[in-house]
Amino acid sequence: MTAEEFKSMFLPHAPALHGAALRLTGQHEAAEDLVQETLLLLWTKRNRLGSVSNAASYALGALHNVFCSSLRRGGFETTDLSEARYAAAPSEGDESDIQLLISQLPEPGRTILRLRDLEELPYDEIARLVGMSEGNVRVHLCRTRRMLRKLWQREI
Repeated sequence: MTAEEFKSMFLPHAPALHGAALRLTGQHEAAEDLVQETLLLLWTKRNRLGSVSNAASYALGALHNVFCSSLRRGGFETTDLSEARYAAAPSEGDESDIQLLISQLPEPGRTILRLRDLEELPYDEIARLVGMSEGNVRVHLCRTRRMLRKLWQREI
């Protein structure tokens, strides 16, 4: 694949990749780094990508894989900017409190919570992304939701 073919195939999807990366990391700088790392990975594999039929989907999958690999290595600190949906009808003043509470949740539960409740990924996909069994994903999600509820109740 030539540089021009690569640019026309993957670069138009960079804004969508950035949006997904921002939802995963919660930080603009980390999202930009994640997109760059993903595009670099795709570039290094460009000679094997000629048969890709849906570049957007392929790039998004690569982004998720890069993110999860980086989490395992401890590469990204995540804080979610949009997780107010976990509280029962919070007011605007409560939103920053919720963000603070979510940032206190331990990994990998915080990432699993984000992938399931914000990205709405199925359990089997989350299990593949975080390198756990489906059962472990469900257990982490249940425990993380419980921790979030307890933290929220202490704040009220």
